[in-house]
Amino acid sequence: MSQLVLISNTGSARDALVDALKDNGVHCLCASQEQAVQLACSTQTTCVVLLDGDGCDAAALLQHIRSTQVLAHTVVVVIAAADTLAARTAAGADAVIADNAGVEKIRAVIESALVRREQWLGTQHHESGKSFAARHVQSALEQGQLGSVLLLRFDHFTNVSTALNSLGVASDALQVEVERSLHARLTPLLPTGSWMTYMDEENFLIALPRNIVGLETLADTVVQAARMPLFLAQREIRLRTHAGLCVVVSGEKVDARTLIGRAEMAADQARSGAHSAAAHWLASMSSQVLNDLQLASALQHAVEHSEFQLLFQPQINMNRGDVYGAEALIRWTSPVGVSIAPGRFVVVAQECGVMDQITLWSLREACRQCAAWEQLGLHIRVAVNITANQLANPRFVDTVRGVLNESGVSGAQLAVEISEAAILSNPQAFSAPLTTLRNLGATVCVDDFGVGVATLANMKALPVSELKIDRSFIRPLPGAAPDRMMVQTMLALSKQLNMRMVAVGVENVTQWAWLKEQACDSAQGWLIGKAVAANEFPALVGEIRQNKFAAASWRTTL
Repeated sequence: MSQLVLISNTGSARDALVDALKDNGVHCLCASQEQAVQLACSTQTTCVVLLDGDGCDAAALLQHIRSTQVLAHTVVVVIAAADTLAARTAAGADAVIADNAGVEKIRAVIESALVRREQWLGTQHHESGKSFAARHVQSALEQGQLGSVLLLRFDHFTNVSTALNSLGVASDALQVEVERSLHARLTPLLPTGSWMTYMDEENFLIALPRNIVGLETLADTVVQAARMPLFLAQREIRLRTHAGLCVVVSGEKVDARTLIGRAEMAADQARSGAHSAAAHWLASMSSQVLNDLQLASALQHAVEHSEFQLLFQPQINMNRGDVYGAEALIRWTSPVGVSIAPGRFVVVAQECGVMDQITLWSLREACRQCAAWEQLGLHIRVAVNITANQLANPRFVDTVRGVLNESGVSGAQLAVEISEAAILSNPQAFSAPLTTLRNLGATVCVDDFGVGVATLANMKALPVSELKIDRSFIRPLPGAAPDRMMVQTMLALSKQLNMRMVAVGVENVTQWAWLKEQACDSAQGWLIGKAVAANEFPALVGEIRQNKFAAASWRTTL
């Protein structure tokens, strides 16, 4: 063993330990507390040994080390007096040992901690991160110092990272930047005794001490800080972030993996319910996991027996006030008569592998309905959402061609919508099938535009003709100057690139009037019309067309 070990302290105790470790083949660099972190960073040391006592506040220094990005994987061993071991253990060190243990014991502890570090760094990150987190949570639990765990979950992280990689950004750059930013933002917010770590690319764990006053407020503050934009390769990136909070129940016998699993359940609940704050774990969530298994079975039955329904929401040309299209939105009522929200069953459908079948049913039903409206003299374009997995399937384009032929609908009456994150997860591979779809006459639309890493310059290389501005940008309009500027920039650049812009989630007259003044092409939302069943859609279109969507009168009422 000839690892570099940094000992922060002064005096005879340090000198004696340095000499003893040197005799055992361990090379040491010494530093005061003020110099310790700087020296550890500059030497990229693998292990820091803290001699707790006069001249070295191990707890404070450990917190500083844990919040320093380049030392994220550095092993920290604390040597402390026997009466302070418990407190130092709770602070989050990799190992804590009594100062009278003897050099052989100290050397063995350091060596063991370094071996664990190498094992962790040498295994796959998603496994090692969870193991690392569980080990520290378990240690804090056993010492009675853990109060709660807060899990931050980043949606579509892999897709965004892959998209950045296609733009020349290093494959791990996003994770490094997220980790660096979170440590910088959250360290000033968290109380003493907290620590944080990446579990895997999409999950970041924060362990919090007991007896925090205002825990819920603290959790919400942390979530909001995590949602602030990142800046990478001269791009602003906003990751969709959800959070789950699990509080340790006094007297309950529970281990670290159970606590972390509960926080994961709560984060799932936050995602499916679109919570803006952290969702708290409840015992009923465990029952929900079992319910998901039953839901997966029911979904398979629904696929086999076509139990779904499509609702259609009108899309309107803002200049003419006329309906030109409809987005097909899938709905499902379970066999026992309960309506299941799309956000709930779509997640389960993706996990159990039936989402592609559901989307194919949606495509066929939407085209069939489009043909039926055509016979009534209603010329409407239908938009169907597709997934990255379907677009990657080499048979998908032939499937679309077959559906158009069997329904008698022309390609011009079909729009395919794919999310921004999905389309940029592999733009080179998707370019060819999207081009073929466009050659069939179909419109290629990018949904949720603006929430990921895409820019209009990226999009111009793809066969995309329509962008749907995510509702999160529309909701605050006309709002503050930054909100307006963001949408104005999107609209201006889309005109230069000859792409149509559709504003999604237009719910009030103020939003409509502002967007119309900015020459936005189209709109969709409750103000224009809610999603209705196919047999109700012609009447809704007739009402909108008869009123010409009251665009002129709206402007006079503002």
